[in-house]
Amino acid sequence: MNLDSPINAIKGIGDKLVISFTRLNITTVGELINYYPKRYDDYSLISKISKLRPGPCTLEVQISHVSGRYGRRGMHITEAIARDDHGSVRLIWFNQPYRATSIKIGTDYFVSGNYELSHQRFSLINPSIELKSDFPINTARLVPKYSETKGLASREIRKALKQVSSLISSLNETLPKEIINNYHLISLSQAIRIIHFPDSMADLDTAKRRLGFEELMSIIMASLLNKQLSKSERSHAVD
Repeated sequence: MNLDSPINAIKGIGDKLVISFTRLNITTVGELINYYPKRYDDYSLISKISKLRPGPCTLEVQISHVSGRYGRRGMHITEAIARDDHGSVRLIWFNQPYRATSIKIGTDYFVSGNYELSHQRFSLINPSIELKSDFPINTARLVPKYSETKGLASREIRKALKQVSSLISSLNETLPKEIINNYHLISLSQAIRIIHFPDSMADLDTAKRRLGFEELMSIIMASLLNKQLSKSERSHAVD
């Protein structure tokens, strides 16, 4: 397998997932590696339900009940009850009907979202939810979240990236060595590996700085090139 291999060269990606990946303009392994997360959920700081206060939070819970229904104007509402040893809290998702069938009752989950007032009750609105069993023990819990599409969640994208992670080290460097040294940047392969598999926020900031530097440099170089081309053009004489 290499960067030009089709996406279905990855184990577990069949025809249905190929269609879903294609909706995200991902058709090759290289395009998958260059598909960056839109945000990260930090599951390293766990709150107890009894200590919840309005605002963002992360919980370690079991789901004791889940149901789906259609509300006014055809909006689908999924509600669930999450419990820990200190209490329970309501989870609400809007227009995500698959939640009702995908959540497993009695299974351990990490839930991350905004604890806020909804219909005179405090709830977690549209929270992220991850199986606890998917997290390695004693490691950082910074979880990348990608732009998703029908039939393709961030979990499947992360699973596919894990299988091709060894190819990230084969990426060619795109900046001159002098610039990398002068500006104390990490390599492109290091940055992309951290973007997909971050160990800490500090590492993530270092990777974003490297990729942001290159993006800004590309814009500046393109601007200078356009300026040079404009200077070389001759205008028509005007009487």
